[in-house]
Amino acid sequence: MLLTPLLLQASLLFTPLHREAEPPELRAAEHIVLMHDEVEGLAHKPGRTREQALELAADLTRLARGGADFAMLAQRYSDAGPRARVLGSFVQGALSPELDAFLFAAEPGACSDPLATPGGVIVLRRIDTHAAVRTILIDGTDDAARDRAKDLATRLRAGEDFGALATEHSDDAASAARAGRFAVFERGPRDVLLKAAAFELRVGEWAGPIESPVGLHFLLREEPDDYPAELRESNFARLSTILIRHSLAGEGASQRDPDAARELANSVWRLVQEGRSFEDLAAAFDEDTGGKDRAGDLGWVHRRSPGLQDALAKAFLLEPGETLEPQSTSVGYLIVRRAR
Repeated sequence: MLLTPLLLQASLLFTPLHREAEPPELRAAEHIVLMHDEVEGLAHKPGRTREQALELAADLTRLARGGADFAMLAQRYSDAGPRARVLGSFVQGALSPELDAFLFAAEPGACSDPLATPGGVIVLRRIDTHAAVRTILIDGTDDAARDRAKDLATRLRAGEDFGALATEHSDDAASAARAGRFAVFERGPRDVLLKAAAFELRVGEWAGPIESPVGLHFLLREEPDDYPAELRESNFARLSTILIRHSLAGEGASQRDPDAARELANSVWRLVQEGRSFEDLAAAFDEDTGGKDRAGDLGWVHRRSPGLQDALAKAFLLEPGETLEPQSTSVGYLIVRRAR
């Protein structure tokens, strides 16, 4: 009786599966990585033992918990480099077990004990996943634009209401109509310009002018809870798939030859294009583990999931309801449909 639920949660294509009605929770993290001589595959050994790495990581943990700036510690000590400090946002189960267990038990701002992983010793810190911002945009960067920005900065420092100033002065008509409400950003591993600036602010703080290719920006960070859903950045897609396996597609694959698999996949895809139910076709043809029982439902997939297959990544270019033609993967030919 336990076999069917386990199969429903298994897949050759993606893990972990999140098949709830709404996307799963995301949590964001930054880290410090300390390499040591026992880490495999290093071009150059760091000349540090595992025990020395653990000792240094314990010192860094104490400093971080004592209030030291984590970014400065990472810049000085991390072997991943300062630009790789922020890992980004993840669903539960996406990271290695050691990192995942800490991240989904920690409060925001909490710093882990040293975590020994095959890739080195890691100090992990939970950081904010989302940042909501109001904005004021001044078009251009010429002298007139800079004079306008100087005047706005003076008025903001004097305590004038950011939203009222955005309504009156912002050149971004869409956000000006919302009193400057612009976006709820999701933390990524390579955030730049406005996103990077937003996460550097505390809630209630403003910054500006920030120069970009379109002009000069002021930002005010706020709590995201009161922002409408349409302003929230989302990197999730709800996907369904049909996998057709062949004899070269790994252990346990079909004895079908690759040409026959491609022909069958194309035939199934044409049926989808003709209006046949994707779920019914998946229940008949899907050869992913548990795929027939799931009617092909792969659940919610995050755009930046570690190890995401190219065929699934391409599905983020689809509109809901569209289907990608069969793609060749390491486990067979894959048909992908974006449901949401």
